[in-house]
Amino acid sequence: MKKMRGGTAGNIAYTLALLNAKAAVVSAAGQDFAEYRDFMTGKGIDVRGIKVVQNEFTASCFINTDQANNQIVAFYPGAVGHAREVTLASLGLEKGDWVIISPTDPESQRTGIAGVELVREGGDRLGRQARGVERGQNSHVHDPR
Repeated sequence: MKKMRGGTAGNIAYTLALLNAKAAVVSAAGQDFAEYRDFMTGKGIDVRGIKVVQNEFTASCFINTDQANNQIVAFYPGAVGHAREVTLASLGLEKGDWVIISPTDPESQRTGIAGVELVREGGDRLGRQARGVERGQNSHVHDPR
């Protein structure tokens, strides 16, 4: 078994940083976040928007793959349930900035900042939409103007 850094927001921010683009993550992490925070900061990723929840562990996904490539996936949400307590307003976003909304609590996916473009990365939402949980919601691009 091996532990890998990841998470949709972390992966997107890392890729943007490799392209020399300004990247920040807004979410919640657990008491075990210090090593990943150091890695992100070292890559130039702004982590001021990550709330550390001391009595929780960071969300984790465990994927078990057998020799025939069948997979069993287990997800532990941990601190991500606190993501709705963090706001984008504190990051100083301006008209023309872009925000990529990645899988998280749908209630935490609102900015309320005029002129800020939202791009929804709908990876985890596709399954919920297929089951009818989020029918009628746009999971791709939203212009708040």
